[in-house]
Amino acid sequence: MRRVTGAAIYKCARLYSHAETLGDGISASVKLTPANVVRVGGAVCKTDSHVDTKLHCTALDNGTRVMSKDLGGNIARLTFLYKDGPVYEDLFTAGSSQFMKHMLNKDSITSSEYVTKTILQKSGIILEAPDVVNKSWISFSCEGFRDSVCQADVTDKLWQSILFPRMSPDNLKECKRLIELENGEVKRDSPRLWVLDLLHKSAFKGSPLGHSLYCPSYNLKYFKSEKLFERWDSHYGFKNIAIVATNVDHHDLVHALQDSVWVARAHNKEGGISAIPSTYVGGEGYDVAHRAVEFDDQFTEVYQTYTGYAFKAPGWTDLPQWAAAKVVASALSIATSQILRNSYAKNGVDVFYNPYKQTGLLGMITVGATAPQLKSFRAALESLGAVSDSDAESLKNAAALEICNTFESRKGCQKLLTETFTATGMPCDVNELVDAIKAVKAQDLKAVVDASLSAPASLVHYGDSPAAPTLADLK
Repeated sequence: MRRVTGAAIYKCARLYSHAETLGDGISASVKLTPANVVRVGGAVCKTDSHVDTKLHCTALDNGTRVMSKDLGGNIARLTFLYKDGPVYEDLFTAGSSQFMKHMLNKDSITSSEYVTKTILQKSGIILEAPDVVNKSWISFSCEGFRDSVCQADVTDKLWQSILFPRMSPDNLKECKRLIELENGEVKRDSPRLWVLDLLHKSAFKGSPLGHSLYCPSYNLKYFKSEKLFERWDSHYGFKNIAIVATNVDHHDLVHALQDSVWVARAHNKEGGISAIPSTYVGGEGYDVAHRAVEFDDQFTEVYQTYTGYAFKAPGWTDLPQWAAAKVVASALSIATSQILRNSYAKNGVDVFYNPYKQTGLLGMITVGATAPQLKSFRAALESLGAVSDSDAESLKNAAALEICNTFESRKGCQKLLTETFTATGMPCDVNELVDAIKAVKAQDLKAVVDASLSAPASLVHYGDSPAAPTLADLK
C-alpha cells in the first residue's frame, strides 16, 4: 500500500470497501491486491491497468443472446429485451404491447413488484420505466455500480419478471390506469412524440411500422388477463430474450445470467417470431385536438398546431446508405438549430432520422408551420444532393462528431447496441459507424436525397389550425 493525494485520485477507477453488503445477499465485496490498489486518504481505490473495450457477443445454451461493451466507467447499465411490440399487432390486438411492457414489470409468480423494486433500490440499483425499442422489442433497464449490477441476485429479479409473469386482474387494472395516464400525457405534455407517432401511421400505412405505440381507446378496456397471458405464451422463448450491458465484465455477466435458478426452472422453449417487412407509402393526416388552458402546464404551447414533415430514408441493413442519410440528417439539424436564429428558431425545429431494418424516416417536427417553411426544408434537403466533395467532408466531420458525442457515453453506447440489435439482429459498435461515415462520398449523399424526394412525402398535423398547409400547398 502507498499513500497518494491530488492527481492520483483521477487514476482510481472505482471506490470499494472490503465487505459492504448491499442488501438481499447482494454484495460489493471484492479482493484487492497490492498490485492494483492505492490509498487515497482513508479510502481504498482500485486502478484497472487494462479494460477490454471490445464488443462481446455470446449466445447462451438456451438461445438467449448477450451483448456487452466495457467503457471502463464506474456506473454499469443492464437491459433485458423481450421481443414484442407494435409490429406484431393488428387492428384487433392494437395496444397489446403497451400492456405487456407494464404487465411484465409487475408481479411475477415468484416475487412481487414491491419486493423486487425495493430490494434492488436498497442495493443501489436504479430501475427505469420500461420502453419499446424500434417498435419490436420491450426493454427493461437498470443502472448501478458495475460490481453490483453484474450479480446473479440482480439478474434473478429481471429473469423472474420475463420468465414467470403473473397477469393478475389487479395488475391489469393498474396497467389500464397507467396506460390512460401515459396516453394522455404524451398528447398533452409531449406533443412532438405524438406527432412522430402520427407520422409513422401515415408514412407506413398498412405496414407493421405504421402501428401506433399507444393503445387506441377502442381497445383499452377490452384487454383481459387471459388474453395477455396467451400473448406472452405465444411470444415466450429464450430466442425472444436478449441482454445488453455497458461497463460490465462480459464473462461475469454471462456467469451471473447462467447461474440463475429461475432460468433452470423455466420452460426451455426456443421461440422466435417475425413480422412482415414494412413498406413506405407516404401521405398526410390530421389529428384535430382542441386543447384548453386548464391543461396548460406552462411548458407546452397548447394553442399551437404541431406539424411533422418527413421523407423515406434508408434502414440499418445497408450501412453505407445509413451513413449517408445520417450525414444528411446532421446537416439539416445544424441548418435549423437555434444558434442560427433563422425563421425556424422562434418555434423550434426537431430534425430526426429514425432508421429501422430495411427502411427509415427522415424529417422534421415544428410548431405553427407555414407552407414557405416546409418548402424551405425540402429545398434544404434538395441542396444536400448537390454538395461538392469538399463540402461533403465538412458535413461528414460534423456527423462523425455527433455520433461520437451521442454513443461514447454509457447511455449512448447502450442505445446504439439495443437499436442496432433490435433492428438487424446484430449489435454495432460506434467505430463501425464512424468508419462508415468517413467513407461517404458526395454521390452517396445525392443518391439518398434523390431516393427520399422520389417517394411521396409524409405530412401530419396535431392541433386545430384550419390554416395548416397540405401536401397540395407544398407543390
